[in-house]
Amino acid sequence: MRNRLQVSFWGLRLDAQGIVAIAAALLIVLVFALLLALRF
Repeated sequence: MRNRLQVSFWGLRLDAQGIVAIAAALLIVLVFALLLALRF
């Protein structure tokens, strides 16, 4: 039982890191899009 809880906890932590990584990637894409729009 304890191992199962630990595994689910690690899964939640990995999901949170994935969400942060996706959000950071979206921010970078938005910044590049804004730079291109301002340059042209």
